[in-house]
Amino acid sequence: MNFIERYIDYASEFCDAPLKFHKYVAFSILSTVVGRKIWIQKGDAKFFPNLWILLISPSSKFHRSTSINIGKNILQKLEGINIYANDFSREGFIKLLQNQPQGLFRIDEFGGFLKTLDREYQSGLKELITELYENPSYYKRFLSGNIVELKDICFTILAGSNLKWIQNSLKDSDILGGFLPRFIIVPAEKKEKIIPFQPPASSTKQFSLLQELSRIRRIEGEFHLPEITKSIYSNWYISFQQQFHSETFDGFCIRLLDYALKFALLFEVQNENQDYFISPESMTFAIELIEEITKGLLLIGENLVGFSRKDFASAKQKVFSIIAQHPEGISRGYLLHQTDLKAKELSEILDVLLEAELIVSERVRIDGAKKSTVILKKNSLFSPDSL
Repeated sequence: MNFIERYIDYASEFCDAPLKFHKYVAFSILSTVVGRKIWIQKGDAKFFPNLWILLISPSSKFHRSTSINIGKNILQKLEGINIYANDFSREGFIKLLQNQPQGLFRIDEFGGFLKTLDREYQSGLKELITELYENPSYYKRFLSGNIVELKDICFTILAGSNLKWIQNSLKDSDILGGFLPRFIIVPAEKKEKIIPFQPPASSTKQFSLLQELSRIRRIEGEFHLPEITKSIYSNWYISFQQQFHSETFDGFCIRLLDYALKFALLFEVQNENQDYFISPESMTFAIELIEEITKGLLLIGENLVGFSRKDFASAKQKVFSIIAQHPEGISRGYLLHQTDLKAKELSEILDVLLEAELIVSERVRIDGAKKSTVILKKNSLFSPDSL
């Protein structure tokens, strides 16, 4: 058995999380261990196999956090592996990567993490994290009046969340801005088994896994794609792009094409007889994995991302038209009733309209009421071409 198979066998003995959770945790372990040590040359840049993985399940009975912690505990037994705290400020994040540019971010609740990133004092952090996905050897940026310089970045993210919490935390910009599409979304709706009482982990199997990881850590250098492997990838690449058309999921599609190469590289690095070539078998396995990920992504589809871009534009036009028909102003509650939108969807649209200054909000007191009410009006300076 290879490392992935042995890890699933080890973890599933005492944790009844879905097997796919254990599988992607195992890949996260490999990704963290190899860091920038192995790569594929793409153009003028080195392409490293860092993974950003998000495990999603309906409830805590799927043991997302437990499966993540099992992987974390394995990594903690290896010297020189950085496991970052999952609660940090913008300044703390920058300082962390300046001192420890490679490691694992473990995020137990991704929905809460998203809300933290949207706070005013974290301004610019989400965009910074998004840009660092490409693992720059040198990164320089001005952020809030300060110069940020980072070197040899390569971090893995392993996160989990309840679907409803993500729905309540996700913004349209998280999709269109490219943050969420950088993640491999792994939804689970069933478990293969139930373990009423958790038995002790096998120390023998754990030791074997650690030995295997120590061997893999010693592998360094560029991996190559022989012509037959290139042909398999190229044919699939073209086919995948042709069949996977969706405005909402364009960003995911582009990243999944790259993730196929990352998984092929991680699958190949498990081989004991290393020749630094990615075999046709490893590439085929990676492609099958991406097809599995794609099915899962489409399965939860609109439940996760909400509006498609076309739907959002149409709903935005409808909301603006209703507001424009009420020059005296209209309440948010009345808008909800008139549009049949969800509260979260309406909030996203109003945020866009207010930011574009197409509408204005005013706080008024109606008929001697004790509390004031926020009403929304069309901006009198609005130009029809602005919408």
